[in-house]
Amino acid sequence: MSDASVLLLDDGGLPTLTAALLQPATASVRFWSGRFDHEAAPDATRTSLRHEALLPVAYDQVNLGPIQRHASQSDWVRVEGQRLFRAAGDALAAGIDRVVWPFVVGTDLNDATLALELAAAIADTVTVGIAGVDALVIDAPFVDRTWWEIVDLASDIGVPMHLAEVCDRFASPPCEACSGCRRWQKAFEQAAIDWPWSAVPVTAGTA
Repeated sequence: MSDASVLLLDDGGLPTLTAALLQPATASVRFWSGRFDHEAAPDATRTSLRHEALLPVAYDQVNLGPIQRHASQSDWVRVEGQRLFRAAGDALAAGIDRVVWPFVVGTDLNDATLALELAAAIADTVTVGIAGVDALVIDAPFVDRTWWEIVDLASDIGVPMHLAEVCDRFASPPCEACSGCRRWQKAFEQAAIDWPWSAVPVTAGTA
């Protein structure tokens, strides 16, 4: 049985850091990072700094091996579904009945519906036949938030944003050329909050 009451999926990104600080003061958080063989990983030193700056948390790093191919599934469902399924199973094995899945961000109704249906299906599947387990909660806290709203919220609650991974290449400082960097730069601009990796101030109202 684990002392943790929440398993938080961790990719080092700003949504993960924000979700960690939004947990109740009474919650004990276990970070869980699962990566497939083809996926790059953040720098281990930066990962440690993030966790030290947030909360005294436990941390599991899991090698998920190769992706299992299913022709009927989209790439996103196949990858994130397998990742979430493993995390949910590990949570139950540790005696944790709440999983926080912060990766789903955006206001597209179809994407949000797909994500919530996937989470519900996995929660139902992993608890089948397990004695003493009534339910597993999989929470997608940012499913109805925009990227700039995440930045705004992170700023409000004091997230150490300079420690977040925003670059698809895990470059430090961010490369500012990849799609991940461009997405987050736009989000910081829309939130009128300075880009944490630059001394150049952001002008309010730019997009």
